[in-house]
Amino acid sequence: RTVFVANFLGQSNLIEGQASGAGAFVDVSAHGRSFRLPRDRSFATGSSIILGVRPEKMTVLDAPDAALVPEGHNVLSGRVTDVSYTGVSTQYLVEAAWGQELIVFEQNMIVGDRCDVGDEVVVHWSPQHSFGLDVSAGG
Repeated sequence: RTVFVANFLGQSNLIEGQASGAGAFVDVSAHGRSFRLPRDRSFATGSSIILGVRPEKMTVLDAPDAALVPEGHNVLSGRVTDVSYTGVSTQYLVEAAWGQELIVFEQNMIVGDRCDVGDEVVVHWSPQHSFGLDVSAGG
């Protein structure tokens, strides 16, 4: 429920934004993008929120393949800054359009490279894999 706990339990990508909306989902505006998360996965108490998503819940695609992103997924654009092969998985470091570095882990299920350093990419994930933290509960 706090930034400290989110990172203590395993690395998380954390994006600070503003929450709004009523109903089953929280809408988060951050860095000119809109993201969603289920209201029951948000522990934020005010309009300022930290949207979190674990690296293994994200998928990276070459920008020309953006049409393959499932409808309703959270999506952002960026550029691959590092690719590390770690046996059964690959870790991508992606610099988001606003300059924040995000980590994406993917299982190595495809033969050959998917994305290389310098590639323009889109990163996407299901809103169900997002969580919201209270900015004031940082740490």
